[in-house]
Amino acid sequence: MRLLVAVLLLVTLLIVIGIHWYLLRRLVLDTTRRGASARKWATAAIAYFVTGNHEYHSGFEDWIAEVRSLGLRPLRNERVELDGLDLAGVNDATAGSAGDPPDYDRALAGRDTSRPVVLLAHQPIQAHEAARRGADLQISGPTHGGQMWPFSLVIAAQQPVVAGLGRVDGMPVYVSRGAGFWGPPVRVCAPPDITLIELRTR
Repeated sequence: MRLLVAVLLLVTLLIVIGIHWYLLRRLVLDTTRRGASARKWATAAIAYFVTGNHEYHSGFEDWIAEVRSLGLRPLRNERVELDGLDLAGVNDATAGSAGDPPDYDRALAGRDTSRPVVLLAHQPIQAHEAARRGADLQISGPTHGGQMWPFSLVIAAQQPVVAGLGRVDGMPVYVSRGAGFWGPPVRVCAPPDITLIELRTR
């Protein structure tokens, strides 16, 4: 019986390794094609980027360099002035483990408070810090909308907003479900989305 269990565990492990190898190989093979596509839309408008948790799993410096090569501007705990508003971005909440933590004060302090500020932060849970510093709106994601049940319950317990528009400590937070996935290429009751947000003055 123990031998059977050991064999089943070994087979399961090999299947998991095989799936990961396949997904990684597909990602590497698709990088050039996706990069060319990203360059087209990145050069059509000003595009900004903030790090998420996955960049810190495999060398975030290389990912940031790749993003720059695609024509996107990373906002690494910094703020830029746009026409009518400030746009700020902070590193991911988990980035401290890689020595690259989010710095909300650097991104949000010392600004002209008569100008609205929108904060880009990968995880919705970062909205608590943003609201404390007077941000007017946080845009986050993707949480993949939880991606699939019962994983969606874990996400809902961890993040204050899973998808769409919500409020955290009185501040509006919009969370995209995104168009991709994490791990297995499956989404259940979490349809993908690419969101267009139009900001208007009152």
